[in-house]
Amino acid sequence: MDDMKSIPQALQTTIGLVGQADAAVTTIQNIETILQPLKLFNSFVTNLSNVHPYVQFALGILTAASQLLIDQANLDSEVFGLLNTVKDLYEFLMEKDTLENIDSMKETLRKISQEMSATALFVVKYCKKQNFLVRIGDRLVSDPQTVARGHIKNLGDLMQQYRDRTMRDIQIDMYHVREDLNLEGMAYAAGAGLNTTKKCLEGTRREILKDITHWITSRDVNAPRILWLHGQAGRGKSAIAHTIGSLIQDMGAPGACFCFAHDRQSERREEKILTTIARDLADREPAFRRALSNVVSNNLALKTTCDVVQQWKQFILQPLSKISGEI
Repeated sequence: MDDMKSIPQALQTTIGLVGQADAAVTTIQNIETILQPLKLFNSFVTNLSNVHPYVQFALGILTAASQLLIDQANLDSEVFGLLNTVKDLYEFLMEKDTLENIDSMKETLRKISQEMSATALFVVKYCKKQNFLVRIGDRLVSDPQTVARGHIKNLGDLMQQYRDRTMRDIQIDMYHVREDLNLEGMAYAAGAGLNTTKKCLEGTRREILKDITHWITSRDVNAPRILWLHGQAGRGKSAIAHTIGSLIQDMGAPGACFCFAHDRQSERREEKILTTIARDLADREPAFRRALSNVVSNNLALKTTCDVVQQWKQFILQPLSKISGEI
C-alpha cells in the first residue's frame, strides 16, 4: 500500500521536473531571441567604416557591452525586461535612419554607450549573484529591479532623444559607490594630464585617429598591448594623443593621460608617472581604487617609493589583477 501511495507523489514530482525543464528551454529560447540583435550588431560594426573616430569609439564600447551580455550563461527572468530594452536598442542602432544621422548625433551616442556599459556591468554583477549596493542620486539601493528599471528608463529616453534629434540632459547613473579611501602620500605630477586645448582640429587626422581608436576598442586577444606613435617634431603627435585622451574621457572609459615637458624637467616627472597614472585610474574606477587602497594602506614606505619596478608591480599590475572582469 505504501508503494501505491508513493506513485502519485513520484508522478507529481516527475511532472514538476518536466515543467521546470520546459521553462528552462523557454528561457533559453527567449534569451537567444534577445541576444540575436546584439550578435548581429557586433558583426555589423566590424564592417562599418567612414565614421567619425568619436562615433567609432562609442560603437566599440557598445560592442564590448553587448559581448559581456552574450557571454553570460545564467541570465534569468529578473533581468528579462531590461534585456528586452537592450534588444530594442541594438535593433534601433542598426536602422537605416539611425546610421544616416550617426555622425551628427555623436553626443547622444556617447551617452548611449555610457548607459549601455553601465547596464552590461550591472547584468554581469547580477548574474554572478554578487551582493551589491549602488547609489542612485542620494539613495543607496540594493534591489536589482530598481536598478534595472533605471536602466530601462534611461535607454528608452536616449533612443527617443536620438529619434527626435534633440539634446536633453539625461543623468547616467554608473552605480558606483565612492568610498573614502585615502591615497594621500602617493606622488602626483600636477599638470601632466590631458590638455584639451592641444587637441586636433575638428575633422583633421581622421584616418590615424580611426586606426588608434580601432586598436583601443579591439577585442582581439592577440592585439598588441603597446602602440608607438612616432614621427618628426611638430607633426602632431601630441595633438593626436590629447585628442584620443579627450575622447576616452568624454566616453567615461577607464584610462589615464601623462605628458612629459622639456620645460618642467626639474619636477622629475619620470619618478611620478606610475603613481600619477595609478591615482588617475583610481579616480575613474572605484574597483581599482579599492584594490589600490588595499595595496598601499598602512604602508607609507610603499606609497612614497621612487622604485619604478615596485610602482609598476604594486600600483598597476596588482590592483588590475584583483579586479579583472570588473571594468
